Amino acid sequence: MVIGTWVEIYIGERFYFDRWVIRIAAVALYLINYYILATRGHGIKFEREFSNLKKSRKVLLLASCVVMVLVAIAVSIYSVSAYHNYFHIVTKKGF
Repeated sequence: MVIGTWVEIYIGERFYFDRWVIRIAAVALYLINYYILATRGHGIKFEREFSNLKKSRKVLLLASCVVMVLVAIAVSIYSVSAYHNYFHIVTKKGF
């Protein structure tokens, strides 16, 4: 979603996706993740390795995950703001 927002700002036009496109993309991502993590066993392997790590290493991994999530949220919020401001200005000027 964020990448699409930045592409729309760069191009200067809004994309209008139908809901079915978003649903197909969501199902495809779910199936890919399920295949990699569950079917291939990489998720279970990671969980076993994570359980055997030292406590300091676990804390470091969890803290870095929290930081990445917060950065992703901040970028998403900024993107929405930039998107609305850009298209509000463009619409006002009549481009």
